[in-house]
Amino acid sequence: MAKNSKVKFSHYLEFVFLKSIFSFLGLFSYKLRYGIIHNVIKFLAAVSSTIPKRIRGGLAIAFPNMEQNDIDKIYKENLKILARMAVDFEEGPRMTEGFMADHFDYEEGEEKFANVCKNGGMLILGHLGNWETNGVAITRLLKNSGVNLYVLAKRQTNLLTNSWIEKTRGAQSIKLIYTDESPRIILSLLKKGNLVAFIADQDAGKNGLFLPFLGKLASTYLGPAVFARNTKVPIHFMWSRYQENGKLVFGTQEITRPNLDPKEDAENWEKSFTYNWVKILESKVLEHPASYFWLHRRWKRQPENPQEVWDFWKKWES
Repeated sequence: MAKNSKVKFSHYLEFVFLKSIFSFLGLFSYKLRYGIIHNVIKFLAAVSSTIPKRIRGGLAIAFPNMEQNDIDKIYKENLKILARMAVDFEEGPRMTEGFMADHFDYEEGEEKFANVCKNGGMLILGHLGNWETNGVAITRLLKNSGVNLYVLAKRQTNLLTNSWIEKTRGAQSIKLIYTDESPRIILSLLKKGNLVAFIADQDAGKNGLFLPFLGKLASTYLGPAVFARNTKVPIHFMWSRYQENGKLVFGTQEITRPNLDPKEDAENWEKSFTYNWVKILESKVLEHPASYFWLHRRWKRQPENPQEVWDFWKKWES
């Protein structure tokens, strides 16, 4: 979308509606807000075929041998988590240290998680847990460190909504870089020791790299691999997941750089790097399927020659 796009009348209506919803929810306690949103999501899932089709369809791809009772259990838990994601996003600007202590936890301790963030570099995230709240947790740990968090984001068509989201994230000390801006901005920020996050598991269209993901080919962006190949900064995969007690748990794992020459063999370097982080995400989704955002169309695009692609990756893995 062009930066100078005009605001249409429909954009005003859309923005007013969105703001009204958030203002209304703000009148209630966190617990009540969660209850309201959860009931709304359950109602929408009951009257719409899209929600159950996408969630159950994704689970069927990832777990072809799973019993129906187990699918049903994960499906119901996923609806609860969708409500938690929504209420946590709405709560974001008001999250206090006390709130975070009650609702957040770290797989290997807060100190290690904080040190990963304070060293700057690249973060690659997928739609697992709550990627928005992940950013809030990071910026709280980055206070007074001199390191800033920048998140690569797609500019919204509705400029009013885009401005509101930008201000909301800004209130949480999350800075945005838009995909329609120069890649040199990202390289400059990385070289200055900042932290740049890529939420990279979205459908990349026909020009993406098709990779096996949860049993089906998924078009994947090579952008993170390009930046990784052209820098020497630390690179970590970061995720979050919801526990049964309601806490959002954060985890991190360093992504292995391919044992290839990044200049002489750039294409295979980028393929190998992308394969590495996709496999990390896949393993975490299989461990915590209820926390994955099955609603997004991860397998929207398929290659024209799927068997050739499958054969390529089978040889690669062997």
